[in-house]
Amino acid sequence: KKSIVFLKYALKMDLVKGAWFDLYKRAVSVSDYKHLIFWDSHSIVASRKGMPYIMPKTSSKKFRQKIRDIKIWLYANRDQPLKKLMGMLNLKLIGHYRYYGISFNGRMISNYKQQVRELLFKVLNRRSDRKSYTREGFIEMLKYYPLAMPKIYVSLF
Repeated sequence: KKSIVFLKYALKMDLVKGAWFDLYKRAVSVSDYKHLIFWDSHSIVASRKGMPYIMPKTSSKKFRQKIRDIKIWLYANRDQPLKKLMGMLNLKLIGHYRYYGISFNGRMISNYKQQVRELLFKVLNRRSDRKSYTREGFIEMLKYYPLAMPKIYVSLF
């Protein structure tokens, strides 16, 4: 096996056939590239016109780590007043969206927001001995203190 490391994109490609293929050559289909193995955070897919291109996405390992980090942060700051907690949480969410908000990664940053929302519901209900919020009450609270919406900040194409 020959290996080529693309330092600019941090990708490793294994060439099983031993020949160099032009990724953007029109005559080659995506199925011809199945022998190329990329890291967890990239895959080769076909565009609407049938052109192969590299589609980045958040690594599942990094996603789980970020969820763990935000969970620890939420539990550490659950005693803050709600207005301050939601303001700080939105800053963290916007920072996450700015870093991971690239083309084709919208689903993963939406998943991140949903996971944070569920964690926030749990954390807010553990602030006292009795339940602070029902589902309906939590949704009502989110109308006053909305979570930042996911956004794609960098378009790769």
